[in-house]
Amino acid sequence: MEKGALLQKVLALKQNGYTNKQIIAGLSNEGISMTDIQEAIIQAELKRIIEEQNKPLQQPLPPTLPDLQNIPPPSFPQTQPLMPTPVESKKVQQSPYSLPVSSSQNFEVPVSKNIPVNVIPSLPHPQTNLPPPYLDSEMKIESSQNITTSNISQEIADGIAKAKGEIIAEIKLELERIVEIIVAEKLKQYETFADEINESQKETSAKIKAIEVTTKHINSAIERNDIELTEQTKTLNEHIQKLTAELVAMSNIVEKILPVFVDNVKKLTVITDKISRNTDNITIKGKKQPEKEKKEES
Repeated sequence: MEKGALLQKVLALKQNGYTNKQIIAGLSNEGISMTDIQEAIIQAELKRIIEEQNKPLQQPLPPTLPDLQNIPPPSFPQTQPLMPTPVESKKVQQSPYSLPVSSSQNFEVPVSKNIPVNVIPSLPHPQTNLPPPYLDSEMKIESSQNITTSNISQEIADGIAKAKGEIIAEIKLELERIVEIIVAEKLKQYETFADEINESQKETSAKIKAIEVTTKHINSAIERNDIELTEQTKTLNEHIQKLTAELVAMSNIVEKILPVFVDNVKKLTVITDKISRNTDNITIKGKKQPEKEKKEES
């Protein structure tokens, strides 16, 4: 956003009654940088102070001088001139603005018709050596004007400093609020993360305990199986030993019986051969007799 548009926006928000804190929060949410917002607020404060100073002052004006043209000329009574006394003549001679007058001359006030009536000479008073009263009033007016201008400039400077201080204080408060919000959010995130870590630790510890229990069961089962296996191997070895002993005994018996058995088998084969021969002869004889019987019948 341009600086002019930003300044107009800040002025409009201030006219609507928004504080600097609210303006900073709203404009920062719109994505405007903090430096631009501060400059716009300072310019708005300066513009407000200058507009207030340019308003007509409600102070009483100094007394004005009367119009010298309306003052009637002084009237002198037409009396006969008096002779000054020696003391008065000395006093007149001592005056720096009086002409020397002798005692024999008549003392008259010179009146010149060429001097305008409405012009008053700006010479100091001969006795007090002070400026005329109207010059004193003019000097007072100028000094009061100088004082008012210096007061206005001082008020502008004080207003600028006050506005800067207020803006800086509000910015500090806003930054502190933002930092507190960020810290609170980070703390919440850390707490949630810590809770998740604690839950995961609890879950892992429970899983580890379950694994330990299962490993204990497995180890105990392996130990039982080892014991049973060793016992079974022992019994198997015993049975094998018994079987080998029996086989050895049987082999010994077979070695003893086998020659007799072979002899008996041989004898049996001889006997069977004889029997088979005899049976063959008997069968042959039995077959011839029926043929003879058939012939006899025929």
